[in-house]
Amino acid sequence: MAACDGDGAGTAGEGRSLRVLIAEDNEVNRALAVRLLARRGHEAVVVGTGLEALAAWEDGRFDLILMDLQMPQMDGLAATAAIRDRERARATYTPIIALTANAASTDEARCLAAGMDAFISKPVRIAAFYKAIAAVLDRDAALHPEETILSQVPEVFDLKTALDAVDGERELLSGMIAIYLRQTPRVMQDIDAAMAAGDAGALEIAAHKLKGSVAMFGARAAREAAQHLEDLAETRDLSQAQAARGELGAEIERLTAALEAVRAEDER
Repeated sequence: MAACDGDGAGTAGEGRSLRVLIAEDNEVNRALAVRLLARRGHEAVVVGTGLEALAAWEDGRFDLILMDLQMPQMDGLAATAAIRDRERARATYTPIIALTANAASTDEARCLAAGMDAFISKPVRIAAFYKAIAAVLDRDAALHPEETILSQVPEVFDLKTALDAVDGERELLSGMIAIYLRQTPRVMQDIDAAMAAGDAGALEIAAHKLKGSVAMFGARAAREAAQHLEDLAETRDLSQAQAARGELGAEIERLTAALEAVRAEDER
């Protein structure tokens, strides 16, 4: 597949809410990628090494991966090859776009050989960034029509439900999101402390509190995950609590990233 780069206009998954893994160890580059994705309403999960990228891919479902080539511990080529090997056993496929400062033909060949779909040259040009993503996603949808991006990823939260809760006042919603972002890490700490102490009562209270917070935003998956942990605590059987905590943590990360993107858009 030819690399996608250029100045032409393009949209990155227009009409879709994407979950994108960014594997990039340069803070400036990844901050730009996060911001550009947020402009299109997409959620970004950021890691700084190839090993972290592989672990994140194992733990969560992504529509797209932006993979830097040069990272510590494991580079982007090795991480991509590892992902492709595991995908073959699972009959799944995640589009991967390389991020590279060396846009030579030899680098393109290396990227494609490792299993990447395209690459974006750094420093990133905004139009090229969106165009490359749109081209890869369009091609992936054509190759896998039964597994479109929209059907793979449920909506993280319901903006209409959240706005209805505050009578349509976007400024008030932004304030509620800020409170959620401050409060949730503390509640998650309470959950972890209760689990470490084997305190089912405290765990039930903390999970119930979190459930109420995420429900306001219409975050169905996060609410169900919190409810599951609360139910386990209520029965005083914590044998499955660790797995439930992992599921809840993943959903809270997704919701937090989505809400942060909404708030960032409001602050522009």
